[in-house]
Amino acid sequence: DLVFDTKVRGALTLAQTLRPDDLRFLVFFSSVAARYGYAGGTDYAAANDTLNRLAWVLDRGWPGRVVSIGWGPWADVGIASRYPEELHIRQDLVRIPPRVGCNHFLNELLYGREGDAEVLIFGSWGGEPYADAPARDLSLSHD
Repeated sequence: DLVFDTKVRGALTLAQTLRPDDLRFLVFFSSVAARYGYAGGTDYAAANDTLNRLAWVLDRGWPGRVVSIGWGPWADVGIASRYPEELHIRQDLVRIPPRVGCNHFLNELLYGREGDAEVLIFGSWGGEPYADAPARDLSLSHD
C-alpha cells in the first residue's frame, strides 16, 4: 500500500484541489512499468497505471493539457540508477541520460499532441532513448 498510496494520493489531491481553468499543463511522472511491469513490482506498476488513467480522464475534462509521462530508467539519477545496468539491458531498456530526458520532457511540453494523455519515454536496447507514441496511436512512433 505504501508504494501505491505515495504516488496515487498526491495525484488525486492535485486533481481535487487544482483549478483547471488556471492551468496550461499538468504532468504526472509515471513509469514504463505501468505498461510492461517487472518482477516484484505489481504495486509500483499499478500506481503508475493509475496515474496514466487519471491523466486520460482529466485531459478530456480540463481545458489545459494533462499528460502522464511513463519514463524508462534514468542514468546516474533516481532509484533505477542504483541497480546494475545489466538488469535493464536484460529488459531491453537503455538508461536515459539526464540531458536527453530533459530534452524529451521539454519537447513533450512544447510539441506534444493534444489528446495524447499517455506518453512513454524510454530507450530500446542498443539505441538512444526516444519518445514513444501514446497507447491509442497504433503506429507507436513519435518521429
